[in-house]
Amino acid sequence: MAVIFPLEVTAEVKVGGVTVGNVKANSTNMPETQTYLVKAGGTLEVQKSGSPGGTEYETSYATVEGSAGKEGKTGATGPEGKTGPQGTQGVKGETGSTGLEGKITASSYGAEEPRQVNTEYEASATLPVQVILTVASNNITAFSCKVRVGSLYVTNVKLPGNLSTAPSIPVTFIVPTKEKWAVEGCEKSFVTLTTSYLPL
Repeated sequence: MAVIFPLEVTAEVKVGGVTVGNVKANSTNMPETQTYLVKAGGTLEVQKSGSPGGTEYETSYATVEGSAGKEGKTGATGPEGKTGPQGTQGVKGETGSTGLEGKITASSYGAEEPRQVNTEYEASATLPVQVILTVASNNITAFSCKVRVGSLYVTNVKLPGNLSTAPSIPVTFIVPTKEKWAVEGCEKSFVTLTTSYLPL
């Protein structure tokens, strides 16, 4: 819109509060058309001023707000993906070679050694051991002894009394690696103990 004033009028143009130009017009000179780019949500201000006959024109503003752009359309849904083909089964591995045949190593009994009642003995720290224990009586009085391996009593040795000769009884048991064994529960003066070890 153009307004013709009898005297010279100056219009200051602001976009977003920043001066971007001035337009002058009077009764003999119409202002040229000017175009300004205003972003959506921004403002355009036009301030007119002049001084005809010593009287200042009243300042006025024209504010223009840019309209918001239209919302874009939602894109089309993409096609559904397809399941890929199943992979082929791997090749069967070869059978490993046959291991060496196991061998049994025969051990031999060790020499007989004297043992004491109520005393713990470790047969071996590396192998299980078969123990041959001989319990011999020193008199004809009946009595009994218990053989303990670890925390378990494995046998009870009973010697009868009223015999013409003192009896002796062999007892066999196995002691696991690092376990200890002992003969308990009888008077040590009554018996004589001997053992022989067979590593397994």
